[in-house]
Parts: sequence; structure tokens; C-alpha cells
Amino acid sequence: MEAKKEMNDDDPHGLVDASPPLLSVLIATRDRAALLDRTLHSLLYGVEERPDEIVVVDGGRDATPEVVARYAATGAPIRRVAVSNRGVSHARNQGVPFCTGWLVATVDDDVMVAPDWARRVKAAHAAYPHAGGIGGRTLNEFPHVVAARFEQARSFEVYGANNVRPVRTVAGVNVSYKRAVMERAGLFDERLTSGEDVDYNWRVAHAGYAILYDPSIVLTHHNRTSARAVLRQQFWYGRGYRATRRKWPDLPSGPPRGLWGWKNWVKMVLFVADPFYQAWLFGRRAGTPCDRLLFAALAFLSDVYWQAGFLYEALRPWRARG
Repeated sequence: MEAKKEMNDDDPHGLVDASPPLLSVLIATRDRAALLDRTLHSLLYGVEERPDEIVVVDGGRDATPEVVARYAATGAPIRRVAVSNRGVSHARNQGVPFCTGWLVATVDDDVMVAPDWARRVKAAHAAYPHAGGIGGRTLNEFPHVVAARFEQARSFEVYGANNVRPVRTVAGVNVSYKRAVMERAGLFDERLTSGEDVDYNWRVAHAGYAILYDPSIVLTHHNRTSARAVLRQQFWYGRGYRATRRKWPDLPSGPPRGLWGWKNWVKMVLFVADPFYQAWLFGRRAGTPCDRLLFAALAFLSDVYWQAGFLYEALRPWRARG
């Protein structure tokens, strides 16, 4: 697609297309046809405005082709790209060339967008031409399940953000980028097994663009409903945290980066104490006395699992040498 750009004082890099905004939605999926079906239905039906195109990158072997074909047969602007299963970053990299919009949104295959989601994504980018990426609010589908409520509090809730504001990163479950910025930031890093959204947003920031959080861009996520699944994910988050800090020495880090120096020693003490602090913090955030106890226990265990993932990733170079 040849984009016609217009330059103005608010858009010094020519990131905003002079023609009506085109929104491409990129969804990486693997063997979750039933959840994907719900996601596609929420994007296409009962909405104020449809996305201009949907690109489904399929790395699985289930009924996803049939699901996509059913929507395509109704005239929906959707296509499927078949890939080998090599992770979410690989899938997104394979799908980006098929996205023709000057806005590209990535959402997970287990979400349901609000009826005004597409309109608000376009409006946010038009209102903030300096923003390279804009993330939205993610709600919990299972508010009556303790594990899902805790995951919401720990992983998705942005506290104290009732208005649009700049942030360091936004989750890949609900984020959109200007295509011109993506072309400058490059591909998603396929070497990262977790933390690819943090890495990508940091590269966008390094390229000179803002990352914003806009709570009016809303979708609902199929949160994990078991403590085991939440803890397993925290382990991977810990690995991703360490991997992105190894790649980017200037990316702020709470845990120590090494063994020597007074700053690292202070961080080591805080690292050991952090599970207890997290238990206290999330216990306070829970709504009922019963939840306070459960949240405190889950927060303690989550931080232990997160730290285990962090240490596992930190020791990976030494294991490789052995």
C-alpha cells in the first residue's frame, strides 16, 4: 500500500496518513480455534466499526482454517497465514507483511474486544501522532475466580491510570503501532521466549517515539483460572525480564544485574525480601478478608516463581559454557 503522508507540526515524522486510517489486526494463534472464534466474532459483529483487515497467523493443526474460512465466506476482511510453530514473535513477523493498514494492532487469540475498540484505536492514534505505540485496558473474563482476579491484579491492571499517559511498555495482548514506526523498529525478536513486547516497546522508544496507555481502548481477556497456570506464566515472565535486561543494559532493572558493586548488593537484599513485600502489597489490594489471604499467598508464590525464572535465565550463559 502506498501511503500518502502529510507533514504538520504535530506529526513531524509524517506518521499519520492523510487518507482515512486503515487498521490491520494481527492475531497469532496455535490450536485454540474455539477461543479464536470468539475473538473474531467480537471484532466483526455488534461493533461500532470493524477493523479494515484481520490477519490470523496459524501455527497449529486444529480447526482454525475452518473458523477463518467461515468468516471469510461472509465477506469479512480476514485472511489466514499458515506458519510453523516457532513462537509468537516468529508468527507476528510472518504476519506483518500481510498487514496493509497504517495502523497494526496485535491482540491475543483469547480476547473479546469492546464494541468501540476499533474506533478508539484509530481515534487515539489520530489524537497522538507522536505516539509510536498505544496500549489499552485489559479486563478479566472471570471476575468470580480467585486465580483470574489475582492474575488481573498482578499482570494486567495499570494502577492510577485513569487517563492517557506515557508508559515504558504495554502488553502485547492489546496494543497498536503505526506501521511507519514498525518499519523503523524492525521485526520482533524471535530469540526471546518471553518479554518480546517489552523489547519491542523499548525499541520503539529508542527510535524516538512515545508509548502511551489509553484506558478507553478496552478488551476482555480469558485470564488463567488455576493457580498452577498463573505460577507457570510468572516463571516465563521472570525469564523474559532477565532476557530483556541482558539485551538492553539501559532498560531499568529492579533485580541485580551482577554480583559486584554496592547497588547490586542492595538490590540482592531487596530481591530476597520482595516475595514478602509482594504478599503484603497484593493482600492490601484484595477486596475481601478471604481474598486478602489468598492474594497474599499467590503473590508470595508468584514472586518466587518469577525469581526462579529470572535466575534460570540469568544462569543460562554459564550452563551453556558447561
